Amino acid sequence: MPTSRFDRMLPWTGVLIGIAFAFDGYLETGPDTPDDPARLTWLATHQAIGIAAAIASAVLSLLMFFFAAAVRRALLARDHVTGSYAAVAYGGMIALAAGASADAALQLGALDAASRGHGDVVLTLGYLSEFSWIPWIVASAAMFLGLGIGALVTDALPRWLAVVTLVLGGLCLLGLPGIVVYLVSPLWFAATGIALARRSRPRREAPNAIAAPVAHPV
Repeated sequence: MPTSRFDRMLPWTGVLIGIAFAFDGYLETGPDTPDDPARLTWLATHQAIGIAAAIASAVLSLLMFFFAAAVRRALLARDHVTGSYAAVAYGGMIALAAGASADAALQLGALDAASRGHGDVVLTLGYLSEFSWIPWIVASAAMFLGLGIGALVTDALPRWLAVVTLVLGGLCLLGLPGIVVYLVSPLWFAATGIALARRSRPRREAPNAIAAPVAHPV
């Protein structure tokens, strides 16, 4: 399958996703409990941090579409029969992108409501945000399991990374241990992006290769 410059750049979006993921997940350190009285005050006095985290989540959502294309292409290049694993992984990433953009909207809505002193709106959006992990965990499970199994079968990723990906998918299904997946996801996206980028490099022919003799008609 021919590889264009754009195709070779796609996997590197995984590194950018890792940065955006860490920025969004680790930056906002305010009260998480929706009915915590300090939540309204924190959101009202930390508008810049909240907006930055929301923008990071939106950027993550956009980059996910490009990274999903890179993953799909890598799996299809080695699975010419069904493409089943590519479909599952790709669908999970698209769902994850949708969840990230929805989370950005919830964050911005809560910030706007807090700046106007609408505590009831902040409370409602807080409860919605508290359960936003459900679509995230479902989409992540599909992404990790589809890519993990597919990479083991097709060798699209180094074997150790494929095993780690599969384990992360299994942790998503266990509920509470999913927090581990959330914490290591930035590193996983960066490592997977680098691995895919290295494997998408075009192979160079050996300079001293001897051409096969061509038979001439007698």
